[in-house]
Formats: sequence, C-alpha cells, structure tokens
Amino acid sequence: KRCPPISLSCHVLLALLTEMVPSDKVAITLSDLLQLLHTVKDHGLSTNTSKITEYLTTLSDKGLIVFFPGANPSDSWIVLRQEVLLEEVNGIIFAPASFPEHRPSLVSNTGIIPISVLQNIF
Repeated sequence: KRCPPISLSCHVLLALLTEMVPSDKVAITLSDLLQLLHTVKDHGLSTNTSKITEYLTTLSDKGLIVFFPGANPSDSWIVLRQEVLLEEVNGIIFAPASFPEHRPSLVSNTGIIPISVLQNIF
C-alpha cells in the first residue's frame, strides 16, 4: 500500500524547521514551533495547533522527523536530529553496568521502550 504524498504545507513546515531552528538543537517543543510560526511572516501555514500537529504527524510518519505528541503544546516534542536521540537511547540501554546511565530495565521483553519512559528520562 502506497503512502499518500506529503502536502505542500508539510514541505513548507519541514523547510521552516530545517532553516529556522539552529542546527545544534536536537529537539524543540510544539510551543517553540508555534512561537516561531508567529514570528516568521509569509510562510502561508495555519497557526492552528491541530493543523500543525497533523502536519508534524505526517512528517513523523514519513520518517523526516520524530514527533512525540503530548497533552499540550509544551509537552509535545519534535525531534529534528533522530540520530542524536538514537545515540542517547542506545547509550542508556547498552551502557556498561558501571556507568550511571546504565538502565537495561527500561526495555520490556518485546524490546520496545514506551514513549512515556523516554519522556521521563529526557
């Protein structure tokens, strides 16, 4: 089954994220993004939180970003540099037992770490 194409709005949002967010930032909150959208003029995007959440979910589904939706915009995270997130998670799970970061108990018997656990760590 083919995935639907990404809309122009998703392209514009991704361009804003990659151009306007400093390259040293690994992640931002949805609140940060909404503030950015209010300061940048002529982007043509809706500033409606539900629409932006929809665009972010599409970009996340395509693997271009990682979006962790939360109960409110300050609890919703947009990971722009997935490789850094993966390094951190691998470091926590596979760190030597003598390291304080060592937390093998996070992984369930399925090998899946719940988002709620990751949110508590980061």
